[in-house]
Amino acid sequence: MTELRPDPAAADPFVSVIVPVYNHRKALALCLEALEAQTYPRDRHEIIVVDNASEDALAPVLREYPRVRVVTEATPGSYPARNRGLAVARGEVIAFTDADCVPSPDWIASGVHALRRSPDSGVIAGRIRLTFRAPARPTAIDLYSSLTSKRQHVNVERGFSETANLFTWRAVVDRVGGFDPELRARGDTIWGRRVGAAGYAIVYAEDVCVSHPAPALATFVRRVRRMVGGRYDIRRRSGIARFDTATDGATDPGQIRRVMARTGHLGRRDRVRVLGVTFLVEALIRLEWLRLRAGGQSLR
Repeated sequence: MTELRPDPAAADPFVSVIVPVYNHRKALALCLEALEAQTYPRDRHEIIVVDNASEDALAPVLREYPRVRVVTEATPGSYPARNRGLAVARGEVIAFTDADCVPSPDWIASGVHALRRSPDSGVIAGRIRLTFRAPARPTAIDLYSSLTSKRQHVNVERGFSETANLFTWRAVVDRVGGFDPELRARGDTIWGRRVGAAGYAIVYAEDVCVSHPAPALATFVRRVRRMVGGRYDIRRRSGIARFDTATDGATDPGQIRRVMARTGHLGRRDRVRVLGVTFLVEALIRLEWLRLRAGGQSLR
């Protein structure tokens, strides 16, 4: 499918970096500071922030970065916001990250290089490095998150990349289309599999790195509920919205074995803490599934 892309040997393709944001004012400032410090030529990339009807006042932060293009998207959800960014993007290369991520200084340069060195790639899935507030004393949520989330190499094996760290050619987007605006979660999974179905490779790149903070408890709970909503919405479309313990739960024996198999480097106490979070996740999943079955709306 390389005929759809610009010449990979051309110097310094123009890059559009798209950052959807809903609130996250303090995190956005850190993200934009990192994007301002990129080693990639300033005249060969743009930064597009898509304000998804934030309740926080983002203007004071955005005024500090006059080079940033700001557009708004009133439809709730990160996928409508990303589509809005795509609609105004001018780049041959499209890069996505999230407002609570901090890209490394060579992030754009490494992402472009990764696209060039993988001639059959439709997507570059970069590393998402989890950071802890207290690295010497990680919480149970920190430990569980490090074992189960932001594992881009695993995502690639499953045929997609998280949009927290994703590079692609604009021509690939033009061929496969944008994100499903009706989904509140798992839209990157669906989009990535469309890219794969179109014949493009999804390639993991360790050196294309962003940092992402492990969530606090409240954020973690909301994220679990949001991911359940994404799965539920996809199932409902197919006419099957029943809970499947083997694929939807967190405490199916197979799921527990997979999580605990990654804890060999942890002490006994921390292994027990991880197991406890696993059962918390199971409870959250089942409660959210029941809420959605009763007519509730999936969370944004």
